[in-house]
Amino acid sequence: MNIDTHVHTGASDNEGFFHELAFEASEANIGHVVYCDHANPVDPDKNFPAKTEYFNSDIWPHDNEDIDLDESINSTERIIDIFKTREYFMEEESEDNEFCILAEEYNPGEVPTSYDIALTSGCIQTVMHSGIELDYNPPIEFASNTEEVSEIAESYNQALKNFLDKAEQEGLKFDVLLGSVHDVNIDYEPRYVKKDQKFLDLEPQTKRKVVDDYFTKLECLIESEIFDIVAHPSLIERNDVLMDSISPVQEFRERELKNYYESIIDCLEKSRTITEFNGKGVERQDPPSVFWNLVKEREIPHTRGSDSHRRGEMTSRIGDFERVEDSKRPIMPLLNGKDSKSPELLSKHQI
Repeated sequence: MNIDTHVHTGASDNEGFFHELAFEASEANIGHVVYCDHANPVDPDKNFPAKTEYFNSDIWPHDNEDIDLDESINSTERIIDIFKTREYFMEEESEDNEFCILAEEYNPGEVPTSYDIALTSGCIQTVMHSGIELDYNPPIEFASNTEEVSEIAESYNQALKNFLDKAEQEGLKFDVLLGSVHDVNIDYEPRYVKKDQKFLDLEPQTKRKVVDDYFTKLECLIESEIFDIVAHPSLIERNDVLMDSISPVQEFRERELKNYYESIIDCLEKSRTITEFNGKGVERQDPPSVFWNLVKEREIPHTRGSDSHRRGEMTSRIGDFERVEDSKRPIMPLLNGKDSKSPELLSKHQI
């Protein structure tokens, strides 16, 4: 049975309703889905309301008095309200669709159940777990030495922990936490590392520093022990401008990337955080990413995430997973705070 630990919903930038995502997963024989949405409790400008009409739909009238989507409130409260709204609509859909049942009516044993929906279609059972994809962007660009990098990262980590504590106090506890490095900071401005055009104006040495900072942030993310999954660690490879700053020659570029990724994998070996095979990223390229080859060679545990933002993407990316994984089995992360790599638990959660 397949798993997918990175699926976006209408709470951020997917066009699908929960019941549509559940149907798609069941049809694709996906036994476990983690529905995630973007959040950045540190930078209010990086949070956005639903890009679809999901939460304004007449199908789901906004009648929960506890939910306030006022954009003037601070970042933490804004995110909590968005995710409370997500849980509200999830429950509404599970009640209005006969194929869905609420978590309290379903006890899957070892599987987390705090906000789950389970559905059965024929003999295939799909469990949908609550997750969140947190931006990780400590401003390490302004550090002058490794000690300052550590101090900045620790301060940022504490801010994330404070957010998660606040969310839990408000009744939100996520089964799975994804951490993502999407941005680096240039003159205090976050720039999305996937977008080539955002880095065209930089000098060559600055572009190379961007690459260094990106991988340093990945290491800090993993070492923080906050996250169950590090999402799309090879995202930066999708930026040709930054890749050319390493080397325009593919052979030399791969050699340098291998050095970066060896350090990332060293961190993963010491951490409870699991790396993601990202269905949207360069892991799908042929030949596969340098990172993914190292993951297989060093037998690093991984999980699958389609990073689905549109209907059909969960299904369409299964073949890419199976082709590149080459018989290496993904695992289903446990509740955050537990050792998801311990041998006695790992065998229970391999699919």
